[in-house]
Amino acid sequence: AVVTKEYLEALPTQRSYQTAVQFAPGVTGGANPNVKGGSSRENVWMLDGANTTDPVTGTFSFNFNLDAIEEIEVITGGFKAENGGTLGSIINVRTESGSNKLQGNVRAFYSNGNWSPKRDAIYAPDGRAMESSEFDRDSQNFDLNISAGGPIVQDKLWFFASLKWIHNQGTSSGARSPRVFDGYNLFAKLTANPLPRHRLILSVLGSDASISNTIQSFLYD
Repeated sequence: AVVTKEYLEALPTQRSYQTAVQFAPGVTGGANPNVKGGSSRENVWMLDGANTTDPVTGTFSFNFNLDAIEEIEVITGGFKAENGGTLGSIINVRTESGSNKLQGNVRAFYSNGNWSPKRDAIYAPDGRAMESSEFDRDSQNFDLNISAGGPIVQDKLWFFASLKWIHNQGTSSGARSPRVFDGYNLFAKLTANPLPRHRLILSVLGSDASISNTIQSFLYD
């Protein structure tokens, strides 16, 4: 199955390639999915054909800006010999490339947990608390995406770059201060076509994150 950019743009879903993979038939589960009976640690994750699977956990090893993805190929069976070594699926993320047309976009997404319905505390008949109240919890998420691509030398050399910034803060029930997460995903790509039958690609990706107040202070024991 191939999950295209146009398909992703038409659906209200989380903006991550791990979530997009689950639109393929036979795929279920969370960020590390189960495919046709395979475990979540038996998939092969690839970026433009290069294996990026975490060698220790057997899971995906990086996060990625959805705006930098051209399409996602999900192979769930009938593997070729060079793609063996998996009992789950082969997930290949194909990235955007620059073209002779200069173009770019800026997108921002914001969500606030206070806009969603909240549940009050639930108690058993003897007074024991079964579920805590959600009214003293808080969550906010801001997602900024910037990307641009175009020619460096017409018909010969092109560039594409993408930056994603995520700011997330959430307060657990009874906590005095929120947990704050700031993360960055950067992707840059150069594509060269020196001869009609030859193409060279250089890509760089990186991510950085900081988390404050990981152990929250609580009002109650």
